[in-house]
Amino acid sequence: MFTFFPGNDILIQDMESKAIYGNVGYQVNDRLRVSGGLRYTDDEKQAGFNINDGLIDAMAERGWSEVSWELAATYELNNGMSAYGTIQNGYQSGQFPPRPFCLFGFIDFSFPGNVSTPNCFEANDNVTAINYEVGLKGEPLSNLRMSVAAFYTQYTDLPYQVSTTQGAGFDTRNIIVDQDSLGFEWESSWLISDSFLLHATVGYIDVDVDDPVAVAPLTPKWTLSVSPEYTLDLNGGGEVRFRADWSFRSDMFGEPTADPGRFTKIESRDLINFNITYTPPDANWDVSVYGTNITDERYDNARLNTGDYILVILSNDASEFGLRYTQFFGQ
Repeated sequence: MFTFFPGNDILIQDMESKAIYGNVGYQVNDRLRVSGGLRYTDDEKQAGFNINDGLIDAMAERGWSEVSWELAATYELNNGMSAYGTIQNGYQSGQFPPRPFCLFGFIDFSFPGNVSTPNCFEANDNVTAINYEVGLKGEPLSNLRMSVAAFYTQYTDLPYQVSTTQGAGFDTRNIIVDQDSLGFEWESSWLISDSFLLHATVGYIDVDVDDPVAVAPLTPKWTLSVSPEYTLDLNGGGEVRFRADWSFRSDMFGEPTADPGRFTKIESRDLINFNITYTPPDANWDVSVYGTNITDERYDNARLNTGDYILVILSNDASEFGLRYTQFFGQ
Protein backbone atom coordinates (compact mmCIF):
# COMPACT_ATOMS: atom_id res chain seq x y z
CA MET A 1 0.00 0.00 0.00
CA PHE A 2 1.26 3.49 -0.92
CA THR A 3 -0.22 6.82 0.19
CA PHE A 4 -0.17 10.51 -0.82
CA PHE A 5 0.30 11.64 -4.43
CA PRO A 6 -1.15 10.63 -6.80
CA GLY A 7 -3.57 8.86 -4.50
CA ASN A 8 -3.98 6.08 -1.99
CA ASP A 9 -3.19 2.91 -3.91
CA ILE A 10 -3.16 -0.78 -3.10
CA LEU A 11 -1.26 -3.54 -4.88
CA ILE A 12 -2.68 -7.00 -4.15
CA GLN A 13 -1.82 -10.53 -5.25
CA ASP A 14 -3.34 -13.97 -4.79
CA MET A 15 -1.33 -17.08 -5.55
CA GLU A 16 -2.18 -20.77 -5.71
CA SER A 17 0.57 -23.37 -5.99
CA LYS A 18 0.18 -27.11 -6.48
CA ALA A 19 3.00 -29.64 -6.66
CA ILE A 20 3.71 -33.35 -6.67
CA TYR A 21 7.16 -34.81 -6.13
CA GLY A 22 9.05 -38.00 -5.38
CA ASN A 23 12.59 -39.13 -4.64
CA VAL A 24 14.24 -42.54 -4.91
CA GLY A 25 17.61 -43.62 -3.50
CA TYR A 26 19.63 -46.80 -4.12
CA GLN A 27 22.59 -48.13 -2.12
CA VAL A 28 24.85 -49.51 -4.87
CA ASN A 29 27.37 -50.92 -2.39
CA ASP A 30 28.76 -50.16 1.08
CA ARG A 31 30.35 -46.95 -0.18
CA LEU A 32 28.20 -45.63 -3.03
CA ARG A 33 24.64 -44.32 -2.87
CA VAL A 34 22.79 -42.70 -5.78
CA SER A 35 19.43 -40.94 -5.78
CA GLY A 36 17.13 -39.03 -8.08
CA GLY A 37 13.95 -37.03 -7.83
CA LEU A 38 11.24 -35.32 -9.88
CA ARG A 39 8.84 -32.51 -9.01
CA TYR A 40 5.99 -30.98 -11.01
CA THR A 41 4.82 -27.52 -9.93
CA ASP A 42 1.83 -25.51 -11.17
CA ASP A 43 1.43 -21.88 -10.05
CA GLU A 44 -1.35 -19.35 -10.65
CA LYS A 45 -1.14 -15.66 -9.74
CA GLN A 46 -3.75 -12.90 -9.87
CA ALA A 47 -2.58 -9.34 -9.24
CA GLY A 48 -4.47 -6.07 -9.01
CA PHE A 49 -3.60 -2.40 -8.68
CA ASN A 50 -6.24 0.00 -7.35
CA ILE A 51 -6.08 3.77 -6.91
CA ASN A 52 -8.60 5.78 -4.90
CA ASP A 53 -11.36 3.16 -5.04
CA GLY A 54 -11.49 2.89 -8.81
CA LEU A 55 -9.58 5.75 -10.42
CA ILE A 56 -7.36 2.93 -11.63
CA ASP A 57 -8.48 -0.65 -11.32
CA ALA A 58 -6.08 -2.85 -13.27
CA MET A 59 -6.03 -6.65 -13.01
CA ALA A 60 -3.73 -9.24 -14.51
CA GLU A 61 -3.23 -12.96 -14.10
CA ARG A 62 -0.83 -15.60 -15.33
CA GLY A 63 0.04 -19.24 -14.78
CA TRP A 64 3.32 -21.14 -14.85
CA SER A 65 4.28 -24.79 -14.65
CA GLU A 66 7.61 -26.55 -14.57
CA VAL A 67 9.17 -29.98 -14.09
CA SER A 68 12.28 -29.91 -11.91
CA TRP A 69 14.65 -32.76 -11.10
CA GLU A 70 17.74 -33.82 -9.19
CA LEU A 71 20.47 -36.45 -9.55
CA ALA A 72 22.91 -37.07 -6.70
CA ALA A 73 25.65 -39.49 -5.66
CA THR A 74 27.60 -39.93 -2.42
CA TYR A 75 30.76 -42.00 -2.04
CA GLU A 76 32.42 -42.89 1.29
CA LEU A 77 36.22 -42.54 1.17
CA ASN A 78 38.75 -44.42 3.27
CA ASN A 79 39.97 -41.44 5.31
CA GLY A 80 36.74 -40.55 7.11
CA MET A 81 35.59 -38.29 4.29
CA SER A 82 32.73 -38.58 1.83
CA ALA A 83 32.54 -37.13 -1.67
CA TYR A 84 29.31 -36.07 -3.30
CA GLY A 85 28.04 -34.62 -6.54
CA THR A 86 24.66 -33.26 -7.53
CA ILE A 87 23.00 -31.92 -10.65
CA GLN A 88 19.68 -30.25 -10.01
CA ASN A 89 17.45 -27.66 -11.54
CA GLY A 90 15.14 -25.22 -9.80
CA TYR A 91 12.14 -23.13 -10.65
CA GLN A 92 10.41 -19.97 -9.42
CA SER A 93 7.24 -18.46 -10.85
CA GLY A 94 7.46 -15.03 -12.48
CA GLN A 95 6.79 -11.69 -10.81
CA PHE A 96 4.42 -8.81 -11.40
CA PRO A 97 6.00 -5.32 -11.13
CA PRO A 98 6.13 -4.24 -7.46
CA ARG A 99 5.27 -0.55 -8.09
CA PRO A 100 3.48 -0.14 -11.44
CA PHE A 101 3.52 3.66 -11.58
CA CYS A 102 3.57 3.36 -15.37
CA LEU A 103 -0.17 2.66 -15.22
CA PHE A 104 -0.82 6.38 -14.85
CA GLY A 105 0.10 6.87 -18.47
CA PHE A 106 -2.88 4.72 -19.50
CA ILE A 107 -5.70 6.53 -17.65
CA ASP A 108 -8.61 8.18 -19.39
CA PHE A 109 -9.43 10.67 -16.63
CA SER A 110 -12.82 11.49 -18.18
CA PHE A 111 -13.90 7.92 -17.39
CA PRO A 112 -12.55 6.84 -13.97
CA GLY A 113 -11.75 3.18 -13.87
CA ASN A 114 -11.23 3.03 -17.64
CA VAL A 115 -7.63 1.83 -17.82
CA SER A 116 -6.07 -0.70 -20.12
CA THR A 117 -3.40 -3.06 -18.79
CA PRO A 118 -0.08 -2.04 -20.39
CA ASN A 119 2.91 -4.29 -20.81
CA CYS A 120 4.45 -2.88 -17.64
CA PHE A 121 1.82 -4.71 -15.54
CA GLU A 122 2.54 -8.15 -16.92
CA ALA A 123 4.47 -10.86 -15.11
CA ASN A 124 7.76 -12.10 -16.49
CA ASP A 125 8.44 -15.71 -17.50
CA ASN A 126 9.29 -18.26 -14.85
CA VAL A 127 12.83 -18.29 -13.50
CA THR A 128 14.79 -21.51 -13.95
CA ALA A 129 18.24 -22.56 -12.81
CA ILE A 130 20.46 -25.60 -13.11
CA ASN A 131 23.14 -26.20 -10.50
CA TYR A 132 26.23 -28.43 -10.65
CA GLU A 133 27.95 -29.09 -7.33
CA VAL A 134 30.74 -31.33 -6.04
CA GLY A 135 32.15 -31.48 -2.56
CA LEU A 136 33.95 -33.25 0.26
CA LYS A 137 32.91 -33.41 3.90
CA GLY A 138 33.86 -35.33 7.02
CA GLU A 139 36.87 -35.66 9.31
CA PRO A 140 40.18 -35.99 7.41
CA LEU A 141 42.03 -35.83 10.76
CA SER A 142 40.95 -36.89 14.23
CA ASN A 143 40.87 -33.22 15.31
CA LEU A 144 39.53 -31.62 12.12
CA ARG A 145 36.00 -31.53 10.78
CA MET A 146 35.52 -29.80 7.43
CA SER A 147 33.44 -29.47 4.31
CA VAL A 148 34.28 -27.91 0.96
CA ALA A 149 32.06 -27.49 -2.08
CA ALA A 150 32.38 -26.00 -5.57
CA PHE A 151 29.35 -25.05 -7.63
CA TYR A 152 28.32 -23.66 -11.00
CA THR A 153 24.78 -22.33 -11.46
CA GLN A 154 23.07 -21.14 -14.64
CA TYR A 155 19.99 -18.91 -14.24
CA THR A 156 17.52 -18.21 -17.04
CA ASP A 157 15.05 -15.28 -17.07
CA LEU A 158 16.23 -13.96 -13.71
CA PRO A 159 14.52 -10.65 -12.74
CA TYR A 160 16.57 -7.73 -11.41
CA GLN A 161 14.49 -4.96 -9.85
CA VAL A 162 15.25 -1.40 -10.96
CA SER A 163 13.54 1.59 -9.32
CA THR A 164 13.34 5.14 -10.65
CA THR A 165 11.32 8.26 -9.93
CA GLN A 166 8.67 9.02 -12.56
CA GLY A 167 7.20 12.50 -12.21
CA ALA A 168 5.98 12.57 -8.62
CA GLY A 169 5.88 8.78 -8.31
CA PHE A 170 8.20 5.86 -7.73
CA ASP A 171 8.37 3.16 -10.41
CA THR A 172 9.88 -0.30 -9.89
CA ARG A 173 10.31 -2.63 -12.85
CA ASN A 174 12.14 -5.88 -13.60
CA ILE A 175 14.91 -6.28 -16.14
CA ILE A 176 15.29 -9.90 -17.23
CA VAL A 177 18.77 -11.41 -17.54
CA ASP A 178 20.54 -14.74 -17.77
CA GLN A 179 23.23 -15.25 -15.14
CA ASP A 180 26.06 -17.72 -14.48
CA SER A 181 27.49 -18.07 -10.96
CA LEU A 182 30.72 -19.88 -10.12
CA GLY A 183 32.02 -20.28 -6.59
CA PHE A 184 33.08 -22.37 -3.64
CA GLU A 185 32.36 -22.66 0.07
CA TRP A 186 34.61 -23.99 2.81
CA GLU A 187 33.98 -24.40 6.54
CA SER A 188 35.89 -26.19 9.26
CA SER A 189 36.25 -26.79 12.98
CA TRP A 190 39.82 -27.48 14.13
CA LEU A 191 40.43 -28.80 17.65
CA ILE A 192 43.95 -27.45 18.12
CA SER A 193 44.11 -28.76 21.71
CA ASP A 194 41.70 -30.13 24.29
CA SER A 195 40.85 -26.55 25.23
CA PHE A 196 41.24 -24.55 22.01
CA LEU A 197 38.84 -24.82 19.04
CA LEU A 198 38.96 -22.77 15.85
CA HIS A 199 35.97 -22.36 13.51
CA ALA A 200 36.47 -20.80 10.07
CA THR A 201 34.50 -20.28 6.84
CA VAL A 202 35.34 -18.93 3.39
CA GLY A 203 32.89 -18.21 0.58
CA TYR A 204 33.63 -16.99 -2.96
CA ILE A 205 31.27 -16.29 -5.86
CA ASP A 206 31.95 -14.88 -9.32
CA VAL A 207 28.89 -13.81 -11.32
CA ASP A 208 28.66 -13.29 -15.07
CA VAL A 209 25.53 -11.53 -16.40
CA ASP A 210 24.60 -11.62 -20.09
CA ASP A 211 23.96 -7.87 -20.12
CA PRO A 212 26.61 -5.37 -21.30
CA VAL A 213 26.18 -3.12 -18.24
CA ALA A 214 24.38 -5.16 -15.56
CA VAL A 215 26.02 -6.76 -12.53
CA ALA A 216 24.49 -8.96 -9.86
CA PRO A 217 23.14 -6.68 -7.10
CA LEU A 218 23.81 -7.32 -3.40
CA THR A 219 26.30 -10.10 -4.21
CA PRO A 220 29.65 -9.83 -2.39
CA LYS A 221 32.48 -11.74 -4.04
CA TRP A 222 34.06 -12.80 -0.72
CA THR A 223 32.67 -13.71 2.70
CA LEU A 224 34.92 -14.84 5.56
CA SER A 225 34.62 -15.67 9.24
CA VAL A 226 37.01 -16.79 11.98
CA SER A 227 35.84 -17.82 15.46
CA PRO A 228 38.42 -18.94 18.04
CA GLU A 229 37.02 -20.60 21.16
CA TYR A 230 38.93 -21.43 24.37
CA THR A 231 37.54 -23.43 27.31
CA LEU A 232 39.06 -23.01 30.77
CA ASP A 233 38.34 -25.86 33.19
CA LEU A 234 37.87 -24.73 36.78
CA ASN A 235 38.59 -26.56 40.00
CA GLY A 236 35.44 -28.36 41.08
CA GLY A 237 34.19 -29.13 37.56
CA GLY A 238 32.90 -25.83 36.22
CA GLU A 239 34.19 -24.13 33.10
CA VAL A 240 34.51 -20.74 31.45
CA ARG A 241 34.27 -20.59 27.64
CA PHE A 242 35.75 -17.63 25.75
CA ARG A 243 34.70 -17.08 22.14
CA ALA A 244 35.29 -14.31 19.61
CA ASP A 245 33.74 -14.00 16.14
CA TRP A 246 35.06 -11.97 13.22
CA SER A 247 33.13 -11.85 9.95
CA PHE A 248 33.89 -10.05 6.69
CA ARG A 249 31.81 -9.20 3.63
CA SER A 250 33.48 -7.67 0.57
CA ASP A 251 32.08 -4.75 -1.38
CA MET A 252 29.06 -5.13 -3.68
CA PHE A 253 26.58 -3.06 -5.66
CA GLY A 254 23.17 -2.01 -4.43
CA GLU A 255 21.59 -2.14 -7.88
CA PRO A 256 22.38 -4.07 -11.08
CA THR A 257 24.97 -1.63 -12.44
CA ALA A 258 28.63 -0.92 -11.68
CA ASP A 259 28.50 2.66 -12.99
CA PRO A 260 30.50 4.68 -10.41
CA GLY A 261 28.48 7.78 -11.32
CA ARG A 262 25.37 6.27 -9.73
CA PHE A 263 27.05 6.07 -6.28
CA THR A 264 25.49 2.72 -5.41
CA LYS A 265 28.64 0.79 -4.57
CA ILE A 266 28.43 -0.64 -1.04
CA GLU A 267 31.78 -0.76 0.75
CA SER A 268 33.05 -3.87 2.52
CA ARG A 269 32.45 -4.34 6.22
CA ASP A 270 33.68 -6.53 9.05
CA LEU A 271 32.10 -7.22 12.45
CA ILE A 272 33.52 -8.46 15.77
CA ASN A 273 31.54 -10.17 18.53
CA PHE A 274 32.59 -11.84 21.77
CA ASN A 275 30.99 -14.15 24.31
CA ILE A 276 32.28 -15.28 27.75
CA THR A 277 30.17 -18.05 29.30
CA TYR A 278 30.40 -19.55 32.79
CA THR A 279 28.89 -23.01 33.37
CA PRO A 280 28.89 -24.32 36.97
CA PRO A 281 29.52 -28.02 37.66
CA ASP A 282 26.56 -30.39 37.12
CA ALA A 283 24.22 -27.45 36.38
CA ASN A 284 21.44 -26.96 33.86
CA TRP A 285 22.13 -23.25 33.42
CA ASP A 286 24.88 -20.88 32.41
CA VAL A 287 25.51 -17.15 32.40
CA SER A 288 27.29 -15.11 29.71
CA VAL A 289 28.76 -11.70 29.17
CA TYR A 290 28.49 -10.79 25.49
CA GLY A 291 29.20 -8.03 23.03
CA THR A 292 28.01 -7.73 19.42
CA ASN A 293 29.51 -5.38 16.83
CA ILE A 294 31.86 -4.18 19.54
CA THR A 295 33.59 -1.62 17.28
CA ASP A 296 30.18 -0.08 16.47
CA GLU A 297 30.66 -0.56 12.74
CA ARG A 298 28.15 1.48 10.70
CA TYR A 299 27.61 0.26 7.17
CA ASP A 300 25.14 0.18 4.27
CA ASN A 301 22.93 -2.83 3.63
CA ALA A 302 21.54 -1.44 0.36
CA ARG A 303 21.86 1.56 -1.98
CA LEU A 304 19.50 2.65 -4.73
CA ASN A 305 19.79 5.54 -7.17
CA THR A 306 16.23 6.64 -8.04
CA GLY A 307 17.35 9.37 -10.43
CA ASP A 308 16.48 12.17 -8.01
CA TYR A 309 18.29 10.95 -4.90
CA ILE A 310 20.34 8.09 -3.45
CA LEU A 311 18.27 5.85 -1.16
CA VAL A 312 20.58 4.30 1.47
CA ILE A 313 19.40 1.50 3.77
CA LEU A 314 21.65 1.62 6.82
CA SER A 315 22.43 -1.23 9.22
CA ASN A 316 20.59 -1.23 12.52
CA ASP A 317 22.93 -3.48 14.51
CA ALA A 318 24.78 -0.92 16.60
CA SER A 319 27.14 -2.23 19.27
CA GLU A 320 25.47 -4.03 22.16
CA PHE A 321 26.84 -5.35 25.44
CA GLY A 322 24.92 -7.39 27.96
CA LEU A 323 24.51 -10.21 30.44
CA ARG A 324 22.61 -13.36 29.41
CA TYR A 325 21.24 -16.14 31.62
CA THR A 326 20.28 -19.43 29.95
CA GLN A 327 18.25 -22.19 31.59
CA PHE A 328 18.14 -25.71 30.11
CA PHE A 329 15.14 -27.99 30.62
CA GLY A 330 14.81 -31.74 30.22
CA GLN A 331 17.73 -34.14 30.12
